[in-house]
Amino acid sequence: MTLKLVTIKSNQQCLSFLRRASENGALRIEQGKDLLLRPWFGKIAGLVGPFEKAMLAQLHTHAKRAEEIAARNKVVTVMKHTVRDFRSALMRRVRRNGEPEIVLQYYRMPHERKPVYGDDWHQLGQWLLDGEAKALSKGFPAMTNPTADELTASLNAYADLRGNAEIADRRYREAQDVLVDLRKETQLAARGLAANLRVLLHDKDTPTVRRIMRTYGFRFRGRPEEEIEETVERKELDSNREIDEVANDTGQSTTADEDEPRTEEKPKSSVSRELNEAPIDPISADPPAISNERNDVIRRPPGVARRAHTPHGVPSISTG
Repeated sequence: MTLKLVTIKSNQQCLSFLRRASENGALRIEQGKDLLLRPWFGKIAGLVGPFEKAMLAQLHTHAKRAEEIAARNKVVTVMKHTVRDFRSALMRRVRRNGEPEIVLQYYRMPHERKPVYGDDWHQLGQWLLDGEAKALSKGFPAMTNPTADELTASLNAYADLRGNAEIADRRYREAQDVLVDLRKETQLAARGLAANLRVLLHDKDTPTVRRIMRTYGFRFRGRPEEEIEETVERKELDSNREIDEVANDTGQSTTADEDEPRTEEKPKSSVSRELNEAPIDPISADPPAISNERNDVIRRPPGVARRAHTPHGVPSISTG
């Protein structure tokens, strides 16, 4: 089975390859070996620092983004409850006091769309605040539990944290883009180094080439299609092969050939013992009776008497 070079994909694999290749490459060059690969080792060594910095920036921005999103979700929950309570209290007040339906139109109720995202709930809260100001100008009482001030505070808190979450998300995407570019450069450098190593090690056998390349951080694995074929062939061989252990004359166990018939012989003593286990009494032995399947009654032809056996095994006919 042939092995193929594993493509570097994850950030941790890239960082591990850069470190091992730069350290071992610098050591080999100091020893006076692999001098032709000096440009590649220099390029790889130049990627170690930026890649580590980009990974730390990506981790930091990811943590900051998660923190801002959690805070935003918390204020979104408070804003949703405040808006729902405000609408429910308004509907109960209009029904209880018998106010005209025009009051609900001031608050743009009922609304045409159902809020889904945080921005939708924020827009709905703004409509309620605008309706509260218009209703007060028409002489209607102000809302209580919750008040307009409480609704305004929840909307402002969401607006502030919404901006922070968007900024954190943008910084995280930027850090991701930088890391993706460095990962692409690392993959190109790894491919170039692998190609040059194969050229320099062309006079060595394949296992030796792979062993040397592993010291620089390369990894190998079997090809999937060959692994499947090898598994199928192994299963077929295991199913067709029969292995038995047969004792030979010297007392050692040997493997029987699958083409030879396998027979088991019993010793003569066991055969004679089986024959002697159930002896037949000639006195009590009777010929097999003819039974009817319907009533299972023994019947004999008329005029035929029952036959009895003598002690010496000679049958005799009794007429009584």
